[in-house]
Order: sequence, then C-alpha cells, then structure tokens
Amino acid sequence: MKRLLLFLVLALIAIGPAYGEDLWDPPWFEWAGSNPTNTVQAWEFQQMDPAMPIGYPTFADNKFGEPWIEEHPPISWQWVPGLDGTTEIQTIHIDVSGPFTIWVPNNPNPNEVKLIFWQMTSDKSPTPTGTPPSAVGAGGEPGINIPSPYPQIQHGNTQWYTYNGILEIRPNPEGEWITWDLVESTNIEEIVIKTVCTEIPEPATISLLGLALLGFVRKLRK
Repeated sequence: MKRLLLFLVLALIAIGPAYGEDLWDPPWFEWAGSNPTNTVQAWEFQQMDPAMPIGYPTFADNKFGEPWIEEHPPISWQWVPGLDGTTEIQTIHIDVSGPFTIWVPNNPNPNEVKLIFWQMTSDKSPTPTGTPPSAVGAGGEPGINIPSPYPQIQHGNTQWYTYNGILEIRPNPEGEWITWDLVESTNIEEIVIKTVCTEIPEPATISLLGLALLGFVRKLRK
C-alpha cells in the first residue's frame, strides 16, 4: 500500500500541472454525475483586474446564488515568480495574517450531507500550523475535515504548492462559510471549491476514501 501511495505521489508530481489548473475532480463529485446540487467556483487571481473587488469568482457554476469572498486580511496585488520559478504571475499578497473567508450558497432542500472539496495554490501553507480550513453552515452547522487521499503537490523546485482537502457538513445547510487562517506574506494564485449535497451510506468516510483511491488509479491508467 505504501508503495502504491508513493507511486501515485511521484506520478502526480511528474504531470507538471499548469497555472491555475483545477487539478482534481473529486471522485464523489464524478460519482454524483449530473446531480443538480453540484457547484463549482474558482478564483484565478492572475486573471483578475486589480481595480475590481476580489470577491467575484472568475468562474462559477452555482445555480443557488453568488459565491463570494466574504472577508480577508489586508492584501495587495503583486507580481512574483510563478509556478515554473521564473515567469512572473499576478497574485494576491496577504499583507497581514488573518481569516480569509468564502461564502458558498448551495441547495436549500434537505439532504444528509454536504461535501466540500477545496483546492488552493499558494507559496505558503494555508495556515500557520499547516491545518486545513474550517467551515460552518448558515445555520451554525459545524463542518469537519475528513481524511483526504489527495496529496499536496509541489510545483517543480519552487515553494509553490497546490493544497487539497475535503470538508463535510451534516445536514447540508443553505450555504456555508469556508475560512482559511492565512499566513502573512502568502501569495495565492488560485482557489477552487467544488461541492455536492447528497445522501451517502455509512460509513461515509470509508466509502469516500475508497472511491477516491479508485479514481486516482483510473486517472493514472488513462
């Protein structure tokens, strides 16, 4: 098993993902198929106009409302060497450590669970301790981080990484706030969030991990 996981990590690093690429489609997202409760939203900061508010996503497929960056620590726009170590890209620079919160609306109808897949590409850990973000539903429903099979991906020999994780809220709320405690001087290239409200059998975490590992193997074989 350890050899398989090591092989997966090395193979994924060798792929050499491009800037701003949404690296993963969570297996549970594919498994949900054409589920109308799926949402996708992304903030590609190198594509944004610095004169405009950063709140609006550069891409959103969310029929339940407008996803939005609710609050953030003081930031500035900066051009820095990008994921290849040389070509400069536009990023948002976190001037002061603090919470970076995104609001994501979703299906208001009752479902057993809300699954949230998040991805961030930055040149520092998402939080000072390296812990993933937290989430809370509109009605105060607590979100929990569940084990994620997705490794963090280092881009070449640079300090840029793409971080991934999975959050779960039961039952699904009408929307949720997702909050990172960002580190001062972090540069962020992009954030992607995919969600689905669904019913999944117990034990949820075990089923999810099994699907995720199968998805990894299938993608590598392709």
